[in-house]
Amino acid sequence: KGLFDQAILDFDRAIQIKPELPEVYNNRGNAYGAKGLLDLAISDFNKALQIKPDLVQAYYNRGNAYQAKGLYDQALLDFDKAVQLKPDYAKARKKIKGTAI
Repeated sequence: KGLFDQAILDFDRAIQIKPELPEVYNNRGNAYGAKGLLDLAISDFNKALQIKPDLVQAYYNRGNAYQAKGLYDQALLDFDKAVQLKPDYAKARKKIKGTAI
């Protein structure tokens, strides 16, 4: 878990330098998610999507966070959006089939 803490600090620094990079928020969101800090993760995925509304990975990652919280309807919406943006996104297609409602 220490590596995730360090990664978060590094992403914080990157955001201070270039706050307009959606991938940094997406990656920090993944680090928060790995630590079980799902609300912080979702917040970062939201910020990434605010900056770049077609960032497929952020929809997929936010869907995973919603799924982990038991928010299956929101998760499915995000997985669906990821597939709409990238029809060959196999990971998202698999999640749509496997997400319990």
